[in-house]
Amino acid sequence: MINSKILLLVFVFFHYGICYNLSLTVRIGFVGGLSGFKEERMVDESREAFLARSLKQTQENLRRAGPAAMVGYTMLGAIIMLGGIGYAVDAWRGTSPWFLLAGLLLGIIVGFAELAKVIWRK
Repeated sequence: MINSKILLLVFVFFHYGICYNLSLTVRIGFVGGLSGFKEERMVDESREAFLARSLKQTQENLRRAGPAAMVGYTMLGAIIMLGGIGYAVDAWRGTSPWFLLAGLLLGIIVGFAELAKVIWRK
């Protein structure tokens, strides 16, 4: 499943990129004339600066979102793994829901402990 923050980041990046390109196209269309080559080169330089700034911001946002994504994956992985182990023990021992419930509960505890570590980190 795709993280909603990443989807939002991609949408904002492409939205502002498209709006920026449209504004440059309109500006070139009005300037035009014999000096069109000079404006086009200036637009290319400003586009490269814009893309460099966008890439830097995207990298910074992904770096800051890394621990939050790790918590989500840890919580999901712990619940699935410990729940699966509980299910396997239940199937092996014939004790229907008890080890499954214990595994799910332990997975939730491990997930929230990881969340607490990330939240209360200095």
